[in-house]
Amino acid sequence: MNKMKVNEAILIVVRKLRNAFEMCVEHGDFVIKDGVIGLTESYLNNGWIAITGSKLNNGIFKLKIDGTQCKLINGTDEEIPVSDESFTGSVWQLAFPKDFISLCDDILTWFDSPAGKPTTVVSESVVGFYTKTNATNKDGSPIGWEQVFATRLNSSWRKMWESELIKSL
Repeated sequence: MNKMKVNEAILIVVRKLRNAFEMCVEHGDFVIKDGVIGLTESYLNNGWIAITGSKLNNGIFKLKIDGTQCKLINGTDEEIPVSDESFTGSVWQLAFPKDFISLCDDILTWFDSPAGKPTTVVSESVVGFYTKTNATNKDGSPIGWEQVFATRLNSSWRKMWESELIKSL
């Protein structure tokens, strides 16, 4: 089973918060070849971008800038190749706060742990007779990542309405 990548966790959280921390956007025709995207604006090395309007690469990526080349990193530690394509769309520069990335890393760790697997079983025992305890919230629903991280998600980051970017991701 493939482990979730940090950019996938970030995408889940920005959708939940209705906030992708957009700074600016570049609209136009783009080419992605061998993981390198042609950009005209100035971007930060190890910064984050979102791509919309692409048929193959919509999503959030980390940028690795080497000279004039902007390489898309599909995840953080592992460089999983993105698809080559030409498209007309948008590239959004994102400015995630450090504690937001920390929250996403913690959610990623939770998803990859036994607690994040799709089950409600917290404990089982077969001593004398079989007993099982399920994790539920106060209304009896299974506990998900939103409940586990609710206090950190309910911060000043949440927006009331979705931005154009969030609607496109």
